[in-house]
Amino acid sequence: MEYYRSLEKDYKRRVERAKPCLLPMSVHIEIMQMLREQGKVSARLLQRIRDRVQKWYFDEGYACAQVVNFGNLNTKQVVCEVVEGDITQTNIQFLDKLGNVIEGNTQVAVVRREMPKQLRPGEVFNIEAGKQALRNINALGLFSNIEVNPRPDEKKEGGIIVEIKLKELEHKSAEVSTECSIVPGRGGRPTLASLQPGGTITFENRKYQRVK
Repeated sequence: MEYYRSLEKDYKRRVERAKPCLLPMSVHIEIMQMLREQGKVSARLLQRIRDRVQKWYFDEGYACAQVVNFGNLNTKQVVCEVVEGDITQTNIQFLDKLGNVIEGNTQVAVVRREMPKQLRPGEVFNIEAGKQALRNINALGLFSNIEVNPRPDEKKEGGIIVEIKLKELEHKSAEVSTECSIVPGRGGRPTLASLQPGGTITFENRKYQRVK
């Protein structure tokens, strides 16, 4: 019993420390209406809540977000735990033809200047910000290939590292262009793709939030 009480305390502490999620009040109200109409919690109801929450995130471009848990169902409060995708780092890498990391000729500050503020640490990763980064960096006319790759930050739970991988043009006078589109990725998750110079974005991150 002491062990289970300890787990319960840890869980409550984690929920209380969670940052407010991005979900708007209008969706909160919809979920509350679902609970009132159902009268009691069921697996089908939780499925409906999960689908509604994830739909809002995906519609708004937060492609990393997903519902991962519903907390302790033995209480009168339904806690919906969501991973959103907080950015902890933004790294810029220059690659050679074989994909090896090298020291580029372009100053990193020039590339960072073209990145939207939504890709800065502390922001939640949004696919539109990734597309904007591809367009802005491509407009410099310095690179033959551009990739924006968010990946989990193993040193911080729920964190995500955004990697910008660049291949410089051999002839700076060459002209390049790109078009972005959303295509299915692994497991059906959305991924950002483009023509050459191309970009790919994969998503996997975890941050616990709560929806009351």
